[in-house]
Amino acid sequence: MRSSRIRLIEIIVAVAVTIISVASLFVAVFQGVVMQRQLEASVLPIPTIAHGNYDSEEQVHRLSYYIGNRGLGPVDIRWLHFIHEGVTYPGPIPYFVSLVEGYDDDPEGREEAFQQIFEDNQVLTNPVAPQLLAPDDEAGFIHFTRPAEGTPDRAYWERLNAARWESEVQVCYCSVFDQCWIGRFPQNQRDRVRSCELNR
Repeated sequence: MRSSRIRLIEIIVAVAVTIISVASLFVAVFQGVVMQRQLEASVLPIPTIAHGNYDSEEQVHRLSYYIGNRGLGPVDIRWLHFIHEGVTYPGPIPYFVSLVEGYDDDPEGREEAFQQIFEDNQVLTNPVAPQLLAPDDEAGFIHFTRPAEGTPDRAYWERLNAARWESEVQVCYCSVFDQCWIGRFPQNQRDRVRSCELNR
């Protein structure tokens, strides 16, 4: 009888130890998940897209586009697309080229005209992606001073100036933990994705 009672106590103790061990494991795993999420949130990148048509410092009409990072951690820009009138352009330059008029059946002629416009007006352009931006950092990827009135280049500048309000910009970017999103501007929306394709 005494032996049975001791065995029962041993079983109860063993079950209690098992329950405590499982509970401790659950707490440890849960704490690990919470800490990981806190760490991810502490380096969350938040890219921004801004554009304007006036340089207040130099007091000249200058069309500019900027990409920035208002997040807590660095943002890894993988690609940037422009969407205008239902057409997606893989990067700023194809989008800018598309706004050159009069070459619907001559893509090469349109490309040459675009290059001539940018050369004649000393338009400054910089690559957008791939690019790594630190928190509170900002990079301009086009600076185009308004040409003289009545010139073909001025007409192109005006089209580009008007189109920036009618276009959507999509940016695929990742955090230092390789978490990736697609951001949409000017909607300021973002959707989580598995990865970004550099050559998309």
